[in-house]
Amino acid sequence: MKKELQEKLYTDFPKLYVQGNLDPSQSAMHWGFQCDDGWYDLIYNLSDCVQRYIDYNQKYNPDIQQVEVTCVKEKFGGLCWYVINSNEYIRGIILFANHMSLKTCEKCGSQGKLRIKDKCLYKTVCDKCAQELRFDDIDKNSPRLTFL
Repeated sequence: MKKELQEKLYTDFPKLYVQGNLDPSQSAMHWGFQCDDGWYDLIYNLSDCVQRYIDYNQKYNPDIQQVEVTCVKEKFGGLCWYVINSNEYIRGIILFANHMSLKTCEKCGSQGKLRIKDKCLYKTVCDKCAQELRFDDIDKNSPRLTFL
């Protein structure tokens, strides 16, 4: 992700991304957001939703801890957003964002779908970016892709 987009997330959600300043031996957030710019809006909205939930609920229940993001990356074509101090509601929001990432082009943010390159590299991209990056459609009948 571009440095300026990453910095905007760090600035707008300092409590969520507090681990961005830690040493790499302490947190993977040291490496920043390990995905392309197309998911910026998705990550921003996810961050906003989680932080609003925490802020609201801490007013009424001081036992609710601040969520801290430990890693943000693409894995097998989907968004992975790892956190500590989560709960069932927050895990549901994260799961929803993961599902949305599988329909959002990681490169440009347009509507996309999961594709494959060289039989092993997965990425969610739109038709235009798939052609540019040389990704192919996935054969839905493949026995190795039963998770789709």
